[in-house]
Amino acid sequence: MKFLKALVLFVSLLFATIISAEKCCENCTDNGKKKFYSIDTKHNKCGECCMKSSLYWLYHIFESGLLEAESEHPCSELGFTEYDTTETHGFLFIQMTLDKYSKP
Repeated sequence: MKFLKALVLFVSLLFATIISAEKCCENCTDNGKKKFYSIDTKHNKCGECCMKSSLYWLYHIFESGLLEAESEHPCSELGFTEYDTTETHGFLFIQMTLDKYSKP
């Protein structure tokens, strides 16, 4: 029984969401990163992240709605103007930090 509890805790930590108080992705100018975004239709939120284009294929596996942005603030242009949180999603070596926005 102790092993099962330890296993559940370990798996929970792998898929944890970390919330930050500061925005991460206002500008994507470092290390050749570009802005990407995704709409979470279930929670009516929009997320913006900065990542290298060469990793798009990998993150697209986990987030099918992920798109390359054509502007600096795609969520705002789609009506998601209120900053909500900055979160880090993922596990082990596959993690992404994103700013989440909601509609007023």
